[in-house]
Amino acid sequence: MATTFAWLIEIPEMPIE
Repeated sequence: MATTFAWLIEIPEMPIE
């Protein structure tokens, strides 16, 4: 899922929880 991938790259300081 590209959305999740972009999220990790754009907001790496926020947790995935």
